[in-house]
Amino acid sequence: MDLGASGEIRYQMLGGEAGYFAVDAVSGQIRAAASFAHHAGRVFGFDVKATDLAGSPDGRSAIANVFVSPMQN
Repeated sequence: MDLGASGEIRYQMLGGEAGYFAVDAVSGQIRAAASFAHHAGRVFGFDVKATDLAGSPDGRSAIANVFVSPMQN
């Protein structure tokens, strides 16, 4: 386990679908940031990068794919 600045991670969304989603910089939680009323069946893909506060240049990224399905009334 890293201590200090190396143990504190910050998250950011890279490119693509930034208008539709938001990433909490501290927790990394991904949330909807827009309405998906007209996007049923669409798949959104984007990268999320995690970097420690020590400024390590080898920050890691992962691809997140989100499928939007219509809600049943």
